[in-house]
Amino acid sequence: MKYLLIVLIILSFSCKKEYSCENCDPPGPVEEPNYATVIDGGPLAGDGCDWMLMVGTEFYHPDSLPDAFKENDLNVIVEYELTNQLFICGLRANNGLPIIHLISIKR
Repeated sequence: MKYLLIVLIILSFSCKKEYSCENCDPPGPVEEPNYATVIDGGPLAGDGCDWMLMVGTEFYHPDSLPDAFKENDLNVIVEYELTNQLFICGLRANNGLPIIHLISIKR
């Protein structure tokens, strides 16, 4: 019995908690406007990624994109907040696309 108690104590101290970014706070809004390009990533049903924004060389998935801006290769100016979520989609996004919340978008 004494040895069982010692083993349990040792095991309780050896366990590590894993932390995922699901509980992390997002970094907050991106202050300055960014030039972006609206990209039609294809339909989700066909292994596409739906509508995406390319800011610099990075691809993002907006949580909501107004219909007026759903035009492939459309150049826009966006202000957005990064979220701590990933949008899992087709072949283009190996590990998922970061989801952003659009604060403003204009042509």
